[in-house]
Amino acid sequence: VKIASETVERREGSMAEVKVDSSEAEKKLKWKAEVSIDESLRSAWQWQMHLEDGKVEKKGRLLGGS
Repeated sequence: VKIASETVERREGSMAEVKVDSSEAEKKLKWKAEVSIDESLRSAWQWQMHLEDGKVEKKGRLLGGS
């Protein structure tokens, strides 16, 4: 299946880089991930899906959305 795509500048707030292997952070920062990347992404997606119009208001500011 071919999926059309376009590479564009990243949006404000978008991550510049994502690493799935946390071993470098464990070595350099003595930090160990508590959840897998799958669980982390699933949680982020569930959070996004529960936001009204992709945004939630908290203390006068909007969080989430694009």
